[in-house]
Amino acid sequence: MPWLLNLAFSLPGLADDVATLLEAVVDVDGRANVNDAEAAGRLLSDELGDVLRVKVGGVDVVGADAQADLFAFLARVSARAHNARR
Repeated sequence: MPWLLNLAFSLPGLADDVATLLEAVVDVDGRANVNDAEAAGRLLSDELGDVLRVKVGGVDVVGADAQADLFAFLARVSARAHNARR
C-alpha cells in the first residue's frame, strides 16, 4: 500500500496550509470558530486546486470532494486543538 505512504507524506504540508488559515477564524477573545474553520478549509482546498494526488495503478484516486473533506477535517481539528490550549 505505497499509496497510503504518499498520502501520509502529504499531510504535514496540508496541515501547515490549514494552520495558516486558522489565524483568520480566531475571534477577538482568542477562540477559533470551529464551523468557520471547516468552511475556510473547504475554501482553501478549492483555491489551491488539485494538490493532493494519490495514484493507484496510475490513476489519481483523490477527487476534489475528498480533498475538500480532508482540508475541512484538518481545519476543524486544528480549531478544536487551538481552543483546548486556551
